[in-house]
Formats: sequence, structure tokens, C-alpha cells
Amino acid sequence: MIKKITSIVLVATMAFSLTACAGKEKDTATKEQKKEVSAYEILSEASENSSDNKSADSTIEIDFAGEVESKKVAVKGSIDLKANAEDQNVTDMSLYAKADASVTYGDDSQDIKGEAYIGDDVLYFGGDSLGGWMKLPLDSSAVEDKGIDIEEYSEAAANSDVKDFLTEENIDKYFDNTSVEEKEVAGVKCYSVKATVDSEALEDGMKSLSDVAGEDVDVNGSDVDVEICVTKDTKELKYIGFDVKVGENELADISKCFIGVTYNSFDVDSVEVPEDVKSSALDFSSMLSSF
Repeated sequence: MIKKITSIVLVATMAFSLTACAGKEKDTATKEQKKEVSAYEILSEASENSSDNKSADSTIEIDFAGEVESKKVAVKGSIDLKANAEDQNVTDMSLYAKADASVTYGDDSQDIKGEAYIGDDVLYFGGDSLGGWMKLPLDSSAVEDKGIDIEEYSEAAANSDVKDFLTEENIDKYFDNTSVEEKEVAGVKCYSVKATVDSEALEDGMKSLSDVAGEDVDVNGSDVDVEICVTKDTKELKYIGFDVKVGENELADISKCFIGVTYNSFDVDSVEVPEDVKSSALDFSSMLSSF
């Protein structure tokens, strides 16, 4: 059960990583500096300068805790991720991820290390520490039978434009308690924008996800504290952190849900899947029907 929960969390986290960063650094801003730029100016410049990025080397942090079926669940760890998507389309992506997580379910606790590759429209996941490799075609009909349209997701991701959302009007409408300060992230001077995204914004954002996933996503009054750090010199994304305050949920009582991604570089070559991984991987598609 622990490994199944871990797989779900890690796959979800890798999805977040394509749009998200983390860290706690010393605030070096003065009141005068904070007045120099607005949240809108910083975020719109970052969106403009990052829109052509087709690759990223990032470090993801996750910290999740809650209770599921009367049992305590916790996942805490990090993922090193390198991804290259020539058309920002999931089926054209090459990717490598290495995860190191501590997982607790009830009275059981386990450290799990796992790896994943995407290449030639196939997801490979597992690794020696998890007993071997498995593979799943990204256009798998078995996945679509579960109500997830891979092609529709790919098209939505390719056509999405953050610039269309990051208007001054939308920032005023959806972001509460917005603040701007200067800080260093991994030794790089940045502007840090902090805000709370309320449930109305989340509900609007979940509409498109609901269409792709084939079912409604109910945020139930949840909100998210967001921090977005943008480099001062190149005006590119350096860090995005999500601290989710989850509303009432009949499936789980979630006390902590944090995802953060630090962007180390936007220059990543295409990732090659090792031949031994390809030859040893078992087909996961046939196993989906048992879930």
C-alpha cells in the first residue's frame, strides 16, 4: 500500500514540476526596494521571458501529511528532474527523474528511492531499489479507458499561455495578501512574490483540468499560499512554492500539502533512456485493469 501511495504522489508531483520551486532564504529587502516593482510587473516579465523555455533542470520538494481511512499518511522527500519538451507537449517529451522519499502509512514507515524516464512516447518507472522497471505507453488505450485523454492533455498543455492569465486584473481578482520583496534563492538574487490564491481562482483553474481528466475536481474551499521567485537579471522563473490549505474532503483529512520546485537551469539536452531499462521493463498497461 505504501508503494502505491508513493507512486501516485510522485507522478502527481512530476506533473506539478512542469509549472512550478522551493526554499527558505533570508529576506534582504528594504521598504524602498519593495516599492520599486509590482507583482504584475515581475510575473508578466517572467512569463514573457520563460514562455520559450522547452527544457528544465529542477529540484522538487514535497511534504504531505494527513489521514486516509483512519490511518496516518506522510510523504516527505525530493525529486531531481531533467526534462526536455521540444513542443511543450507530453508526447514529445524526454525526461529523467530521481526521487528519494520517506513514506509513512499507519504504523509502517519506509524510505523509497525511485527513478523514471520518458522517451519515445513511453514512461518507464521503478529502478533497482523498487525491484525493477515497468513501462507505460503515453498514448495507452488502457489509460484512456480510465477517463484520461492523453492527447487532449497534451494539446491543452501546449496551447496554455500563462500570459493570458497573468493580467493585472486577474492578479487583483484572484491573489490576496500580495507582497513583493527581494531575496536570494540558491545564491541568485530574485524578486519574491507571495500571495494567497483563493478557492474562486482554484475552481476556475480546475475547470480545464476537469475537462481533461473526465471528472469534476472539487476544491471544497481550499486555498493556496504561493511564492514565485524571479531572477533580477534575466527575469526568469527561479522558484515556485505551493502550500495548499485543503478544505473538507470525504476521502482524506489532509493537514499538510506542500510542493516546491527550484529551477536550476533551462538548458537540458534530450534525455536518452538506457537500453537496459528498455529491455527489462515490464508492461504496466495490462495491470491497470486490476486497479
